[in-house]
Amino acid sequence: MNIIYDHNMVIRYRAYGFSETAIKNKINELIEEMPAVSIEHDIAPRLQPSAIKIFDAYPNPFNGVTKFSFSASESIVADVVIYNSMGEEVAGLAYSKVFEAGTHSFLWQAGGIPSGLYLIRVETSQNFASTK
Repeated sequence: MNIIYDHNMVIRYRAYGFSETAIKNKINELIEEMPAVSIEHDIAPRLQPSAIKIFDAYPNPFNGVTKFSFSASESIVADVVIYNSMGEEVAGLAYSKVFEAGTHSFLWQAGGIPSGLYLIRVETSQNFASTK
């Protein structure tokens, strides 16, 4: 099923099957319907989301246990989740946890999980960071 939502999360197009031409045509129609806007140059600077940096996991590749850390430039509320290469959640290390500004370390004990590629993702409501 193909669905196109507008900025208000209203469904503007829905169709079964895949038709690239139909989707492109509908997107062009929606763009044409958009009102013209003007740009103001005196807009106050917007708040920038906290910068998140994940440091490499070690050992990598790992055998049952790996350590990693991330840093945040300011206090954040974040989820720290491990995903497999199919995008499926394998382990949730933190959900909606408050992290103060600074570096935070984790030890992931992956006993019973098959070897393979895993992604570490730290996500806030405003941005995210991920690494292998």
